[in-house]
Amino acid sequence: MTCRCFSRRERTATWLAISLAAMLGTGCGWGDRRGTLEGRVTRDGKPLELGAISLEPLPGVAGQVTGGLVQRGAYALSGKAAARPGRYMVRITASPRATGRMVVDPTRLPGSELTPELLDGDVAARYNVQTTLEVEISAGKNVADFAVESK
Repeated sequence: MTCRCFSRRERTATWLAISLAAMLGTGCGWGDRRGTLEGRVTRDGKPLELGAISLEPLPGVAGQVTGGLVQRGAYALSGKAAARPGRYMVRITASPRATGRMVVDPTRLPGSELTPELLDGDVAARYNVQTTLEVEISAGKNVADFAVESK
């Protein structure tokens, strides 16, 4: 029985093919590079206490809608929220906030208890429903800060 030994060239090619297949199989291939995005959001010059940021791919970008929370003015989109490279439309909203006043809730029965008054997320429409904000994402780490204004 004869044993055929692989040449150095054949071993190198085999290991290269196995490594490439492993990278592509785990989602770490060159075609699936993603970019993280982090930064700060201010509303009227102060950190946005609580809200959300979303990215929507512009036409021609192969990405998907992604987003996350804004807490104490900071946000970070990484992991599953990371985006594919390309240009995205940015939407920023704020969570309702308490005014400190107690009011009768009109959705409850007459004579019901007072509830805290909440203002809606008072970020101007040009930053969410009618947004004009955009950001360019490249593979790796990206940083973008946004300054928004109240309604």
